[in-house]
Amino acid sequence: MDYFYRFLSLLIGLIAGSVYGQSKIPLLKSQLALATTDTARSRIYFELGGQFPDIAVDSSVYFLNRSVLSSKKANNSFLLAQAYWKLGFVQMYYERNDTKAITLFYQGIAIARKHNDFLNLARCYSYLAMVAYHQRTGNWKDLLAKAEVYAKQANNWLVLSDVYAMESNIYTYNDQQEQASETIKKAMLASRAGTGHWFSYALDYAESLAATGKKAESVALYQKLSLVKNQLPHDQSDFVYENDLARLELGLKNYSKAERLLQAMVLEEKTRARPDSFHLFIMTRTLRQLYEEQKNYKKAYQIANELADLRVWKSNKEQTIDSRLKMTQLRAALDLQKKEVQIAQLKAHEQQNQVYLTGVLLVATMLVSFVVVLHRAKRRIERQSADLKQLNHTKDRLFAILSHDLHSPVASLKNLLGLTSWGELSQHEFAEATQILNKQVGNLLTVLENLLNWAMSQMGGIHARLKPINLFLVIDEQIALLRPMAETKGIYLNNFLPTDLPLLADANQLGVIFRNLLQNAVKFTHTGGRIEVRCSYEPTKYIIYISDTGIGIPQALLDQLLRAGSSGSRPGTTGEKGAGLGLMIVSELLEANRGSLRVDSQEGIGTTFTILFPRSVDIPRSVQSESVYN
Repeated sequence: MDYFYRFLSLLIGLIAGSVYGQSKIPLLKSQLALATTDTARSRIYFELGGQFPDIAVDSSVYFLNRSVLSSKKANNSFLLAQAYWKLGFVQMYYERNDTKAITLFYQGIAIARKHNDFLNLARCYSYLAMVAYHQRTGNWKDLLAKAEVYAKQANNWLVLSDVYAMESNIYTYNDQQEQASETIKKAMLASRAGTGHWFSYALDYAESLAATGKKAESVALYQKLSLVKNQLPHDQSDFVYENDLARLELGLKNYSKAERLLQAMVLEEKTRARPDSFHLFIMTRTLRQLYEEQKNYKKAYQIANELADLRVWKSNKEQTIDSRLKMTQLRAALDLQKKEVQIAQLKAHEQQNQVYLTGVLLVATMLVSFVVVLHRAKRRIERQSADLKQLNHTKDRLFAILSHDLHSPVASLKNLLGLTSWGELSQHEFAEATQILNKQVGNLLTVLENLLNWAMSQMGGIHARLKPINLFLVIDEQIALLRPMAETKGIYLNNFLPTDLPLLADANQLGVIFRNLLQNAVKFTHTGGRIEVRCSYEPTKYIIYISDTGIGIPQALLDQLLRAGSSGSRPGTTGEKGAGLGLMIVSELLEANRGSLRVDSQEGIGTTFTILFPRSVDIPRSVQSESVYN
């Protein structure tokens, strides 16, 4: 059941604003030229940003950023939150940059919450839920539940029905067909009857009934929808409207009519100046489903070949990503060349200073002063040379780790995604591939995060912003992010800290510290194990304990992990991988936050990480934790 592709096409049609398939860009630009207020300009920039994602993503981002600036000048919080939400959408679905999307959604939430803007709160939380599901970070159900509450408070049926549809889509992905059917029914009932959105969700519900074995109810619903299709308003994009009509005919087993509609859509799309590869992909998939239901395997094979031609679109996207990577490597190489030139210049200066020193030694009257000056210059040059050599060494290590730890999982991900996208896997194989993808994406995310933090520390980029925080909330947030991973392995993960634990520290860096330590505990603990976070007090310090019942760490490996300038790694209890930089990063971040770390471990019994923080008595007992996303 391809809910995801149909739902995504509906969302993109809504966000882009292409109601009748006719571009409004010239009209909007003419209106922009006549706009006299920042509020009017912000609205028009917002509409222009919605028109451009399928044409030029850079233009979409430009206009939406202009909408942000204009709404700030107009002091219009609703338009500002709305612009952040749409920018986040573009980053998530078009740029595939979840990190930027999260930041933008949280900016929108912060503004909307101050002004009780329930509509934009619902929008931002619903898409945050999708990011959480994609990244396997956080509880997507809780985020969607918030979005549902805010959509109801905003009394906006369109956003509310979209929230239910997102939830149904996730259940479908997890092969939970009963839950998917129940939630898509909610989307249909929440929609305004007789609209295009209601019709789309009603078709989804009919398909879900068939998927759950309720064939008679499915047929009855298709027949009811057939009676009202001619009264539908054209309130969606041409693609969504025409694709829904084809879906209806397919559900009614009117294969010839469905085939004519789909083939006409494909032909029309191919004759456009800029054919939409995403639309072609959905239409050809639906055609293949139609031929397979007819058992017309020859045509199914032919359409599968056409579907394969769309790999050009996918290849172009990969080339974009590859070009970005190559540009990053080129910049790194240029920086390295500059450092090497500087080292050569410093060596030349050092040799010149040595000549001067020889001359100065011949002049007794200037001996003391000149020796002091040259000695200091030499020491400075040596330090600079050593720093530059260390940067060069850091670069070599970073590239080595990138090539070793990222190449294999990325290659595996590419192969698995290729097989999945072309429908070459059985249902059982698809489930296994999904589990592999989940694990590899989680491992890959951890490796990337640790590499970036480690590289920043090596470049002198770690600076703690010490603020009053609640340590319980910081640790509890990390436990919430890792709880799905722990539950997958059947591990009990509990936070026994007092709920009011004030501390002067950097909340973002503490999040990295405790996420690494807790993730290591989950990684090296067998199914059915236990991980606990506790604390004790002393007059001048807090002592935090993270204990697990895992496999323990051999003393030799522990010495290597804690040694400055060294790294090491081993697979977890279910084959999880890492870059071996976690404890090194933890130590450096703790030092920046005036903390320290002690590790006690016994092989086969478990490990306890002991973290010490200075205790400041003048911090208020009731402080809120700074979100790690800020």
